[in-house]
Order: sequence, then structure tokens, then C-alpha cells
Amino acid sequence: MTAETYDFSDFGSPEDLQGYDTPAEGQYHVVVNDVDQSREKVNAVKVECSILAGTVPKQEGKTWWETFWDPNPDNKDGGKFARKRIASFALATGLMTPRQLGQAVAIDWEQAKGRQFVCKVGIRESSKDGRTYRNAEIERTEMHAVNDPKVSEVPKNGTALAMLGNTVSTPAEQVQPQPQQQQPQQQAAPPAAAPEAPASPQAASGKAAAKDWSDF
Repeated sequence: MTAETYDFSDFGSPEDLQGYDTPAEGQYHVVVNDVDQSREKVNAVKVECSILAGTVPKQEGKTWWETFWDPNPDNKDGGKFARKRIASFALATGLMTPRQLGQAVAIDWEQAKGRQFVCKVGIRESSKDGRTYRNAEIERTEMHAVNDPKVSEVPKNGTALAMLGNTVSTPAEQVQPQPQQQQPQQQAAPPAAAPEAPASPQAASGKAAAKDWSDF
């Protein structure tokens, strides 16, 4: 049988083979691969993000699960920070518009699949069973629409952006495609593309969870 050749040039030591391929700290253009609303282990929605491009080279294709905790009114801030993070994600991905702040909004997390946005990723270290783990997570509320001027300097994947077509609008309107009149709404696109957004999150499916943004 013929020997097969593999490229191990990106592994400098046995330690490099341990654990997951955690993204480095940086700012990235990402796409949402999947959403987990099961809440089986934690009271949170988990979103799988995949890097398309960014400020750190050789990070493309790396993924991580971002946790959006359910707002807890018993927390010291009454759950406000959790709601800020959810609202920031919803605005960055076009699940809602700035005009919908200040009121309760139904967020259909399933519609996030395939959406693109830009975020700042940091590393959080945790210890368990005598081992230290490095986990990627979005820093605070650092999430933006792909054409937001605040992240204009962040490298982006041109091929992925092109799949958004000419429907990219201003950050105030969000960057995700909107369904045209008299045309059926398209189904969610593969991870590299941004799917059609509903005309209004209020018209989303029955699975959408209403969030209160009245204090923003």
C-alpha cells in the first residue's frame, strides 16, 4: 500500500496537538454555522461561528460556540448585560433593526444561520481537573454589521460578501438581504451565505422568543 503524505508544518510540538483549534484574539469577519436553543446544559442560546477573514492570519475556518445567556432578573444588573449582548448580535446579523430598540422584539434565532457579521474575539481561560482550557468568546458587545464603518479596517472575505449581492444596505438598515415583493422568501442559505431575512422579526415563526429592549 502506498504511503500517504500529510502536512504537519503548523504543529511545532506535541502540545500543539492538544485540545481544540482555538481562534487567536483578534477582529474577524464570521458566519453563523449553527444555533443551539436546546438549553440542555445551560440557560443560554449557543451560536457556532466560523471565521471567514480577520486581522490575524491563518485563522480562516476556525470555529467556536458563542454563548448568549438568558437574561436573569435576579442578577445584580437585572439581566441588562445579557440583553445588551443579544441585542448587539441581533443588530449585527440583521435579526432586528435599531428602530426596534425600546420595545419587546421577537428574535427567531434560527434565522441567524448563514448570517455574516464582524466581531472582536478574546480568549477566556478556565481550569478543570487540573488542566487549563483556552476558550474563544466575543468580547462584551463587540458585534457589528459587515459594512459598519466602525469595522471598515477589518479584513473581510470578498467571496462571502459577494454572496450577499447588491442588497447590502447601511448599518441602520442592516446588511442582510430582504425578500423582494411578490417573490417567495428563500430558505436559509448554506453557512457561507446570508439567507433572506424576514420582513420583520415580529413576523418570525412561533419559535421566536420575545426580548424586551425598552431600556435601550
